[in-house]
Amino acid sequence: VVFSPNLGLDSTTRDLKKIAGESNMFQTYNDGMIDGLIEQQKVRGDARDRMLVIADDLIALGCSPTARIFTASTYMRHLDISVIYISQTYTGHYSIPPVVKNNLEGCIMFRSPSSKQVEAFSKDLEGTFGSSSNIKDMLEDATKEPYHFCFFNYRDLEVYHNHKDLMWKKFDDNGNYAPEYKKGQKFLNTCK
Repeated sequence: VVFSPNLGLDSTTRDLKKIAGESNMFQTYNDGMIDGLIEQQKVRGDARDRMLVIADDLIALGCSPTARIFTASTYMRHLDISVIYISQTYTGHYSIPPVVKNNLEGCIMFRSPSSKQVEAFSKDLEGTFGSSSNIKDMLEDATKEPYHFCFFNYRDLEVYHNHKDLMWKKFDDNGNYAPEYKKGQKFLNTCK
């Protein structure tokens, strides 16, 4: 299921339509849609399939921070509903609410033209992924090229460049805190 105010405005959603099906693509949002998905998964019980909801720019769809797609996010995962939130901002009026940020399993960050957003992101992840400067250094190295990104894996406390190159992990192989990432350093390994 995809919620996005931008569907059909350009060719970027063409493949998404093929995967999700046109009947699962919505340019509008209301809480009843999420309640319906939750009820559907409850009724199916253990026979239910996993479900993916892509929520793109929900604030532009008029969703408040108290919309069900945000407030039910922690409950939905217990019903095999995963949600991908896409946002242009990390902090501020048009950003994802704290209830979602506090329960993320991962976060992908592309190059941001806003130093204010990078600063807020780095401060928010500070401690979990090392110091604020550690986070900024990884972001800078990972996003040097267009369309490259930094993936913060909250579950394993690891950071990747484009999902394949391990840049940093919180603990070394002996269970001790790993040293900070050094800007420009070689990645730890490349996943195949």
